[in-house]
Amino acid sequence: MMPKGFVLHAAVTWLLAGCGSPQSSPPVTAHAGSAEQTQAPTAVAPPASAPSASAPLASASPPSASPPAASAFSAPAASTPSASSSMLTCGKGEFQLSGPLDGEPAKGSYASPVYTFMNGNAEIDMALADGKHKHVPARPGTLDITFATKGQFHLKWSNTVDDGDSVPATGSVTLPAEGPHPGQTYCIKAATMTARTAADGNGVSFAITSLAKGGCKAKAAPATLRGCARP
Repeated sequence: MMPKGFVLHAAVTWLLAGCGSPQSSPPVTAHAGSAEQTQAPTAVAPPASAPSASAPLASASPPSASPPAASAFSAPAASTPSASSSMLTCGKGEFQLSGPLDGEPAKGSYASPVYTFMNGNAEIDMALADGKHKHVPARPGTLDITFATKGQFHLKWSNTVDDGDSVPATGSVTLPAEGPHPGQTYCIKAATMTARTAADGNGVSFAITSLAKGGCKAKAAPATLRGCARP
């Protein structure tokens, strides 16, 4: 028969050998806001020792700042504005003019125009294969319309205009027989011309803002004419 002290000592030794190593708890998943985070496993402390602190949860990111309120005033337009939706768009083989002209309405479509469009180009210095250079001078763009019932329309602008873009232009118009003031010539001192895209059937739209009756040396007057032309 073994002494009671020996049995108690053996039991304590067995307990320490089997349970002395700490057991790891399974990972704990925590949710902070929309971010999902995983806590580090928390060790189970052995008896008589202070419990270990669990890893703190990461705080959720603060909400991003709201964008500033839009200004009541829009930014200025680009230097080459796109085509304005207020401009007229012609059908195939058509020329239109709309607006007051010397007290009479110029609204109407004009007969069988002959359409000639030449785009402009900037000055170019071309390098050739033999090492030489070819100089191409700048050329203005032009639009010429000739009406079947006499009269003509002419616009001129600098450099190249791309489809959908607008350029300032000048020119002249001599009204055809079916228009107001037949045969009268006006100098177009200020206008904006827009080259229409293929989706619009090509052609051009224009807005005339300054006219002089007769030659271009005459005094100009404000105008509100709109028009379009299409081959």
